[in-house]
Amino acid sequence: FKLPVTEVSEVNDHKSQLTIRLAYKLRWPEHRMVLNESADWKDGEINVRPDLIDYFWSPDIIIHDLISFEKPQVLNDVGALEILRDQSVYYKVRSTVTVVCKGMEFSRFPMDQHICLFKLTSY
Repeated sequence: FKLPVTEVSEVNDHKSQLTIRLAYKLRWPEHRMVLNESADWKDGEINVRPDLIDYFWSPDIIIHDLISFEKPQVLNDVGALEILRDQSVYYKVRSTVTVVCKGMEFSRFPMDQHICLFKLTSY
């Protein structure tokens, strides 16, 4: 599970909110999947449409203190879905996330520092 932050878009000190743009990458085994042996596996993976993720089991990801979660769209969701030869699924998607950052204190501005915990869990 990788979660590279590509941009801090907004810090709202009045609402104690942080908006970030990130690209999350999830990979998990899916041993119930039956692979087509006649497919082109020379790269060890097959790229398919990202909307096919709806046909796979996927982990429940909970973002604590979440305000909003948005995925960019052009005509469809922007993302990538790969089926790997080892019977795993690799899902990559970009998103913009706004969370509440508890305890933001600006009384020492401009010499203040902040730590905003970005907590993810799953069932």
